[in-house]
Amino acid sequence: MNKNIKKYLIDCEETIFKALEQIDKNEKKCLIVLDGNEVCGTVTDGDIRRTLIKGSAMKSKINDAMNKNFLAIYESDSEEVKNFKATQSKEKSPENILPIIDSNKNIVGIHSHDNIETNSEKLEALILAGGEGKRLNPLTLKTPKPLIAVAGEPIIFRIIKQIVRSGIKNINISVHYQYEKIIEEVGDGSQFSANIKYIIEEEPLGTVGSVKKLDNLNDKSILLINADILTNMSFNLFIEEFNKSSVDMLMGIKEYNLSIPYGVVEINNNNVNKFTEKPEIPYFISAGINILSNKIIDQIPYEKIDIPELLKIANKNFKVQSYLISEYWSDIGNLSDLNTAIDMFKEN
Repeated sequence: MNKNIKKYLIDCEETIFKALEQIDKNEKKCLIVLDGNEVCGTVTDGDIRRTLIKGSAMKSKINDAMNKNFLAIYESDSEEVKNFKATQSKEKSPENILPIIDSNKNIVGIHSHDNIETNSEKLEALILAGGEGKRLNPLTLKTPKPLIAVAGEPIIFRIIKQIVRSGIKNINISVHYQYEKIIEEVGDGSQFSANIKYIIEEEPLGTVGSVKKLDNLNDKSILLINADILTNMSFNLFIEEFNKSSVDMLMGIKEYNLSIPYGVVEINNNNVNKFTEKPEIPYFISAGINILSNKIIDQIPYEKIDIPELLKIANKNFKVQSYLISEYWSDIGNLSDLNTAIDMFKEN
């Protein structure tokens, strides 16, 4: 599980003393209480203080102090419901966090609404929506991939709403293939309570090149995301990690297990040392979600450039850090990926 989530979690069998120790190192002053992987409550420093006043001991179990009637965001909640819950929680306790849970109440992520106002001042977003999506033919012959619907809503709509929920209001979209349709459907951003501008690429600029087309960035950083990504990760936590770590580039990554459908034999000088039946080999893949500092943006050339080329530049003089996404994530790259995502959202 993502280390950035783990620090906000505590087992229900732990003591109040242990919870206080953990909360003291936790800028949110809040923990999510788990029974195994199931969320059974939340606890704040205020909850513990009130419990101790009533006579509980420091060695008492944390479930004595936790709030069992907690507010949570379900994976299956609509964007409107998610926004309502986040707003409701923020008005009550601006510093706290909300658990994101599946239908079995298992923890899958957290939503943080701390400092979302400052995100708009420090960052803009750039959605890369220029690709042709050839692997999704014939669907993309008449519809650009970002407008393909998953459970009744275009992919890019979901991404925009998630960005706005993180506090970022200024969103740029780079377009190329069938760009008129994207501009017509998305508009100026008013339907999302955002300000949306477009970069029309006459020729494809790669996964980074369009960043240099942005106007009046000043010292702002950029949240850069592909327009075919579906995830329930907290962009707030992602942004907070970028700010806290003082890095120049934060790259979202996802663990991907490559399955080998055969038994694998290890040999040394023709001697068989080991046999592993159909192993899975873990790799870390780029999740198509990055934050770039203004320092790195200054180094991007005015030409077509992709992330691998940018990393070569960045690794020479800048600090680049990874961020493991443990929540749901999918790259809608082909018809199989699309059908899987549709089935999942329908089930939820």
